[in-house]
Amino acid sequence: LNRVIVATWAGDLAEAAELAERMLDAFGQHGVGPEAGDIWRAYVDAYAGRLESVRAAVEKADPGEPLVAALWSRCLGLAELAAGAAAAAERHLTEALEVFRRVAFREPAIWRVDGDAIEAALAVGDVDRAEELLAGFEEHAERSRIPWSLAVSARCRGLVLAARGELETAAEALELSLTAHERCPMPFERARTLLVQG
Repeated sequence: LNRVIVATWAGDLAEAAELAERMLDAFGQHGVGPEAGDIWRAYVDAYAGRLESVRAAVEKADPGEPLVAALWSRCLGLAELAAGAAAAAERHLTEALEVFRRVAFREPAIWRVDGDAIEAALAVGDVDRAEELLAGFEEHAERSRIPWSLAVSARCRGLVLAARGELETAAEALELSLTAHERCPMPFERARTLLVQG
């Protein structure tokens, strides 16, 4: 499981997909049903922008416990965001965040939903909601000092500032984000920051 996630974050989606399939095989050999691994296949598909595949997996899923439901919402939200379906993305990512907050799961660098939720809020034009989410994200990032959290929260600060028309300070926030990315070898996230900067 951890290797699937790390390969996904590293941008090696072919390796992540292969590892997810091997994990499903291993689950089967131990008598664990495929539904336990389907979410990780969907996780890779979400990063790869395969929206229909993620939607199909979600339709078959039986989320069960709240954290599993949140992970499914996270996968679908990212895939919808990548496809430009902002309203659906915002809804699913908000669902995931609400579950994580309800169970007092405070470290954003674990499931990495906050940045996508902020971007989705901006995409539907809700700058105030984005600002509210960002305040909590920045607080947690400052506390943990995890490079991903620092990089993505700074990118989100740049997005919010740009949405408010404050382009000079937005550019400064994006420079801070890129500096934090130097300590965070995640090309997918760095590419997103470069796209925003462009």
